[in-house]
Amino acid sequence: MLKLLEFNSNPFLGVMGLATERFALVPRGLPEETVKEVEKALDVPAIEMHVGGSILLGSLIASNSKGAVVSYIIEEDELKELEKYVDVLVLEDKHNAAGNNILVNDNFALIHPNISARWVRKIEDVLGVPAKKGTVADIPTVGSAAAVTDKGGLAHPEADDGELEYLKDLFEVPFYRGTANYGSGFVGACMIANSKGAVVGNTTTNVEISRIEDAFDLL
Repeated sequence: MLKLLEFNSNPFLGVMGLATERFALVPRGLPEETVKEVEKALDVPAIEMHVGGSILLGSLIASNSKGAVVSYIIEEDELKELEKYVDVLVLEDKHNAAGNNILVNDNFALIHPNISARWVRKIEDVLGVPAKKGTVADIPTVGSAAAVTDKGGLAHPEADDGELEYLKDLFEVPFYRGTANYGSGFVGACMIANSKGAVVGNTTTNVEISRIEDAFDLL
């Protein structure tokens, strides 16, 4: 199922939320009906929280079904809340906006090329998947330049055919090129998705929706 939504008049849903096969994370303060729409589309419970008092959960947390990586700005009570649902690594690297800098599903993690090797090993351990440094369309913030689930992936429109094949081999799902929110190539910032559904910014066009449905096999 695919739903068009906004979070407090902002269509960049992937900046503020994320989803795995087990749960979704959304910022506190959203209308109850919006939270219910997220849960309905993704078919998982939505957990309402902040990170360091911020609503930018999608930028600050990367997660799959096995674990989560979160920026070191997270506060103790927030960390304890997240640890109720998944094992958590607090990322103390300079590039600590984990959601922006890590693209992950339950098979693989692609990581910002400037994150140190020792943190890559820790990320592999907590997420329970092999990891590798890389870019998407030469963009190091891979978590914003692409979106991936356990059924498919959508990459920035400047990713070439060879790169799509490479991503397919890494994540073990087919990859497409596309945009969202009326032409944004930073598709990871525009949507929240898992293998059951997606919620996408409400400025996304019908042509973009069709591509997203193809990419994530939502038809």
